[in-house]
Amino acid sequence: MTGATSYHAHSAQTPATEPMGFPYQNTRAWLGYGCSGFSEWAYIGFSESPNLGGTTIADGHERIRTRIRWDEDAPETVDLRQDWGASFIRFAYGVQTVERMTSAGSVLLELNWYGSGGTYFRFSLSGSSAAIARARAECGIMETGPAFPADIEYVGNAQTKRYGPTSRECWRLVVGDPDRAVRFKSREEAREAGYRPSAVCR
Repeated sequence: MTGATSYHAHSAQTPATEPMGFPYQNTRAWLGYGCSGFSEWAYIGFSESPNLGGTTIADGHERIRTRIRWDEDAPETVDLRQDWGASFIRFAYGVQTVERMTSAGSVLLELNWYGSGGTYFRFSLSGSSAAIARARAECGIMETGPAFPADIEYVGNAQTKRYGPTSRECWRLVVGDPDRAVRFKSREEAREAGYRPSAVCR
């Protein structure tokens, strides 16, 4: 959103777990959290633009499917997105990633780096829960949900015409972008405006 203030929390910068080849031998990465208004996202930042293989080209960005491991849990498949030339990669499902960032102690990310093959970055998440909580507070995202006026009970997405309760989780699943938010005092008001209940958050 143009002109909007965003707040961030991120891990310490770390090199790959094994030395990388030239010219990436000094590359550092960090795991980050960002919010603006009630929108939240998770990302990996790099000291220089990552050059990855095995990606799928889309309109203005590349899609990346790789593996991630939280603490000592089994590896999971994760979808990422890198805008062309960007030094940041965003998680496609940022809501779930942020929740894991607040509860895990560390995370190991696998990337297919051009010229280096399978490359791994391990991030410590020590203190992440408190740091993310501070950023959320700056954005007005409270643990009990966004700070809506007392008479607002439901929020809708102007693009999808779906609505749900004003909890933090429903806000992120139903709306995501503050520019698309429409507030309602009741279910009846939402329905009269042509909105339908969200199938993922009621």
